[in-house]
Amino acid sequence: MLGSIEEGRAVLRYAGCDQCIPPKTAPEPLDLPIRRVSPSVILLGSVSYSREAEPYPKHCPSGV
Repeated sequence: MLGSIEEGRAVLRYAGCDQCIPPKTAPEPLDLPIRRVSPSVILLGSVSYSREAEPYPKHCPSGV
């Protein structure tokens, strides 16, 4: 992460998943802007994440 959570950039890289079929080649890293929009919400690219949102169940959200 470059900058700060208030306003910066985050580089996300594929790390793998024990539950999913891995791609033949790793996807390119994503370089996304990150910004805190409230004490419990951040905006990563065009997606907002809230601490108050319900987490996924204990299995992969893709259903695999």
